[in-house]
Amino acid sequence: MAGQFAGKTIAITGAAGGIGQWLCRFFGDEGATIAAIDRVEKVNDLVDRLGKDGITVKPAVVEITDASAGQAAFAGFGDVHVLINNAGISIRRPSTELALEDWNRVVSVNLTGLFLCSRTAARSWIGRGAPGAVINTASIMSYSGGGLP
Repeated sequence: MAGQFAGKTIAITGAAGGIGQWLCRFFGDEGATIAAIDRVEKVNDLVDRLGKDGITVKPAVVEITDASAGQAAFAGFGDVHVLINNAGISIRRPSTELALEDWNRVVSVNLTGLFLCSRTAARSWIGRGAPGAVINTASIMSYSGGGLP
């Protein structure tokens, strides 16, 4: 597949985490420019590490649940060809003890954030009359229910 994504920009949410970092490296090694989106400053460390290997990374420290911040980030990336919705959180606590605020935070990141990023990407593709692709990842916890220790 060497170079298959040359000239393409791939936006990856949750880029500074384990799977996100792997995705950034994989697609970067395939020639893509990486639009690394995460809410933590660790994304800047990712830029430094991947940059040393010749991978172009455009970082954005963004809370994906903030529609206007996400739109601004996407506008700064130029043409995004692929969006990988990889950001996600969990709170490992029995549902009988889970506060509504915690539930709302999980839903906001895992569902609303995915929707907002996908909508922003799709609008840009429609606006320029170009195709694009969305890839959604999920944790193994989506299958197992996230069992408690």
